[in-house]
Amino acid sequence: MLKFENLVIRKTQINDVPLLVDWWNDGKIMAHAGFPNGVGVCAEEVISLIKRDTDKSCHFMIEIDKEAVGEMHYRKQTDTCIEIGIKICNITFQNKGFGKKILSLFIQELFEKKFCTTILVNVAKENKMARHVYEQLGFKIKRFSKKTLNRDKAIEYELIWDHFVNYLKSLE
Repeated sequence: MLKFENLVIRKTQINDVPLLVDWWNDGKIMAHAGFPNGVGVCAEEVISLIKRDTDKSCHFMIEIDKEAVGEMHYRKQTDTCIEIGIKICNITFQNKGFGKKILSLFIQELFEKKFCTTILVNVAKENKMARHVYEQLGFKIKRFSKKTLNRDKAIEYELIWDHFVNYLKSLE
């Protein structure tokens, strides 16, 4: 479990499944990921996914003031490279600076524990707010993709330790 102020990142548990099913099937929440009708997942599929979590692929819940507001995950691509994803699903908590804090906390942990040397993230080209956050944290454009995760145009960003701008350091 990772903590900073009122933020917590913890491993996903079976009792989180109903909320994840609601979020993942909600087209408004999933539209930015290329699923305007949601992903059509059932509880059994999410339970199976969580049960398969290992050090190579793992899912996490994001809590603010002890309320689950989003989810994130990582997936190892190689021994030194992982891909991450994050969604703040509760609209009340979007566009308030939580994303930079949450990502900084998560990225700091991944780099400091020597879990990886490179972090990748795919962002829809039209998701200017997310792109801005990643760029503020030091992510650099690696390549443009024509089709990724049901999106017509995506940008793959890459981050290495030397480029990481830890937003939490500015809050100390």
